[in-house]
Amino acid sequence: MGVDSKKLTQENNMRIASRIALLNLGVCLAVLIVMLLSVNSLRAQSPEKRQVAMPETQRGFFVKYCVTCHSAEKQEGKLRLDNISLTLDSVEAADRWQKILNQINSGDMPPEEAKQPDPDAKTEFLDNLATTLVAARKVLSQAGVRGMRFKATT
Repeated sequence: MGVDSKKLTQENNMRIASRIALLNLGVCLAVLIVMLLSVNSLRAQSPEKRQVAMPETQRGFFVKYCVTCHSAEKQEGKLRLDNISLTLDSVEAADRWQKILNQINSGDMPPEEAKQPDPDAKTEFLDNLATTLVAARKVLSQAGVRGMRFKATT
């Protein structure tokens, strides 16, 4: 009976070890599934959750310094800014804002004969826009959008 008892004990221990191993495998698979679902839910987020936007307070800069020449009535350079979205949710929107940043930063806009922003207002606007562009680049690249490039401005 001693040999049979040892054999039964060993068999029971093997069954228990197998069950523990299967249980551990099941827990690992469950954790892996939860992680995969989490990643997929982040990718499937609606575009609204991935959008980056300029602060609404910056619209005043456009009204004051840009809309006179870039409105529905008068679109200098075929550019209309009175209805521009402050949301940078696509490469096209970000490219448009990058061009705006370049024009203002270079001093080409507003033109010399137009009303000029004081240096602090201009700096605040450009800082907000640059920060927004960097955030948009990050969000769009994380969403798998390709083709967004930024030019360095001096």
